[in-house]
Amino acid sequence: MVTLQNEHIQELTDICARLEAMASASPGSDPTAAIEAAAARWAELGGDQDAALAERFVRAVDTLGASMSAEPLGTPAGGSGPVDLDAPTVGTPILAP
Repeated sequence: MVTLQNEHIQELTDICARLEAMASASPGSDPTAAIEAAAARWAELGGDQDAALAERFVRAVDTLGASMSAEPLGTPAGGSGPVDLDAPTVGTPILAP
């Protein structure tokens, strides 16, 4: 189990701020890689141990995921509808190998 350290609070806050900024700056873009990287680092730092920050992180990921669908992302090759990209579940810890 990862223990949240005080020195990680600023980095966790920065992760939230970056996701929030992406959501307001890039409607319709695909932030999947950014969300995955943020979720991995979040888990490494034990971000879920701070309830307020964890709530902010989940809200930022949800907002960013919603901004993805603000504009159609197009049709996949050979497909008949818009691309459906789901944000990863952030409440589940990601375990490094």
